[in-house]
Amino acid sequence: MISDLYDEPAEILKALQHFVFKRHQIIVFHLMDPAELSFPFRKICSFVDMETHERIQVDPRYIRDAYVAEVRAFVDHYRKECSDRNIEYVLTPTNTPYDLMLLNYLARRKALIK
Repeated sequence: MISDLYDEPAEILKALQHFVFKRHQIIVFHLMDPAELSFPFRKICSFVDMETHERIQVDPRYIRDAYVAEVRAFVDHYRKECSDRNIEYVLTPTNTPYDLMLLNYLARRKALIK
């Protein structure tokens, strides 16, 4: 599965559990923009919710630490829940070309099998 996982975590994990129950091997490629992970913003800027189009203006200096902690918790939650279900989890930056991401994954997997 390739996804940003921005939906209700319980619902996503329930759906994945269904495939685990059916004995499917599952790999979750969690797509995230590098800026989502590092929050590199320095000046006051506006963010727009892609679904609701709500706009919010923030000073990154005041929210960076809390934001990064929340994102880290979000990623860690999925990593742990996938691991607990024997689902392979791969955090995947969006600035990596799709073919290269897949090639790197398959090469790492092949090295582990040997």
